[in-house]
Amino acid sequence: MIHRFCLRLIAIIALLATCFPSRAVADVVALTTTTPVTVTADGPADAKDQPRASSDDRRRKKQDQLMHQIMAPDIMPRQSPNDPTLDGKRPSGFGVAAAEDFDHTVKSREGIDVSHYQGRIDWETVARDGGISYVYCKATEGAAFVDNTHMYNISMAHKYGIKVGIYLYYRPTVSVEEQFRNMTSVVRKSEQDLVPMIDIEEDKGVDEHKFIADLTAFIHMVEKHYGKKPLLYSGEYFYNRHFQGLFQNYQWMIARYSTTSPTLKDGKSYLMWQYTDKGRIPGIPVLVDRSCLVGNGSLNAAKMK
Repeated sequence: MIHRFCLRLIAIIALLATCFPSRAVADVVALTTTTPVTVTADGPADAKDQPRASSDDRRRKKQDQLMHQIMAPDIMPRQSPNDPTLDGKRPSGFGVAAAEDFDHTVKSREGIDVSHYQGRIDWETVARDGGISYVYCKATEGAAFVDNTHMYNISMAHKYGIKVGIYLYYRPTVSVEEQFRNMTSVVRKSEQDLVPMIDIEEDKGVDEHKFIADLTAFIHMVEKHYGKKPLLYSGEYFYNRHFQGLFQNYQWMIARYSTTSPTLKDGKSYLMWQYTDKGRIPGIPVLVDRSCLVGNGSLNAAKMK
C-alpha cells in the first residue's frame, strides 16, 4: 500500500508540475508535511494544543481534498476473483437505492461507526458528500462510561437523513447487570432507526464457559428490553475462535481490514462487513471505521421500528 501510494503521489506531483509548475508542487509538498490532528482518549485535542498552522483555511481545505483524492482508492475494497460480494472497487450496490430499504430512503450500501474519537462531526457535510446511509454511534461501555458525543451524533445524523443506531462496547469482566443498566439509562428505542449493536472484541482471559454464558445472558436482556434482536459485532478471527455455531439467529457485522471479505468457518452469513478503520469521510476530521452491506443484505434486517 505504501509503495502504491508513493507511486501515485509521484505521478500527481509530475502532472501538477507540468500544468502549474510552482504552485502545484508547493501544495503537494505542503500536504505531505502537514502536522496531523492529535487525538486523545477524550477526542481531538483543543486547538490551543495544536501547532500553529502554516497556511490559511483555504489552503488546508485544498490539501484535504487532494489527500482524499489520493487516498480514496486505497480505503475501498477491490474485487477479488473469489469474492462474490464485491463489484469492482466498491461493494455491490454502492450508491444504488434498494427498493425495500426504509421506503426508498437508503441511497447507499455504505455506513460508518463513530464515537468521541471522531471529535465534532459536520453531519451536514457527511450527509451531502460522505456517500453513506447509516451510522452506528457509540453510547456506552462497561458499567459507567457514557460517550459524551452520542446524543449530538444521533440527533444531527437524524436531522440530515442518515439512519442511526447505537453500539455499546461489551466488557467481559464487568457484570452484565451493570452494563445493561448503563446502556438502558441512555439508549432509548424511540431514538433509533437501527437495532442496537453489541461490540464484542475481547475475552480478557475470562473462562470460555463463563464468557459465553454471560454474553448470552446480556444479549437476551438487550433483546427483551428493546423488543428486537441486537446486531452483533466482532472481528473475523475472534468470531472463528469463540462463536462458531453460536448465535446463529442473530445478524452480524464482521470486521476484516482487507480487500477480501471475511470468512466465517461455520459458514455463517453476515449482514455487514467493516472493511477499514482508516476511512476518510468529508465532514469527519479524523479517520473513521467504514462498513458496507454484504451481497443482497438490506438495512431492513437491522430495522428497529
